[in-house]
Amino acid sequence: MSKKRGKEQSRSRIRSEVKRSIWAIALICLAAIFILARFEGAGPVGTLIFKAFEALLGWGYLVLPVSLLLVAGVFLFSEREAIFGVAFLGALLFLLSVLGLIELFSPGNGGWLGLAFGSLKKPFGAVAAVVISIFAAVIGLVLTFDAPLKFRLPVRKEKQ
Repeated sequence: MSKKRGKEQSRSRIRSEVKRSIWAIALICLAAIFILARFEGAGPVGTLIFKAFEALLGWGYLVLPVSLLLVAGVFLFSEREAIFGVAFLGALLFLLSVLGLIELFSPGNGGWLGLAFGSLKKPFGAVAAVVISIFAAVIGLVLTFDAPLKFRLPVRKEKQ
């Protein structure tokens, strides 16, 4: 297995930092196209993109480019070696959770995906569905940023 890994590493002459930068640039470009498409500035393809993604995402359409920018930021500013799949998975979970929240607070405006995630209201009730969606969004951000939540309890200093 180590021979195989060595061959894979020798084939790729692009350093991992450069790959991360390329991914970040591509994601920023994609986010810009989504934003331009929303404001009719990306031509006929942009119009098609906007119509398709607006049906899927509803009011949450602009959360998509924000999610892409978050992942790009992770690739650009993270000191750690980012795991691409985990960052994208986290951004996807964040996006879907926000769409579910939009659907819960404004039915019919979360798009098809928001309708699917907003349907947590049926088995759990509205309040529990909101709580689940908020916590899922937080988990999505933790995954995206690869940053664990750390809470420290205040330490009492003993009197001497």
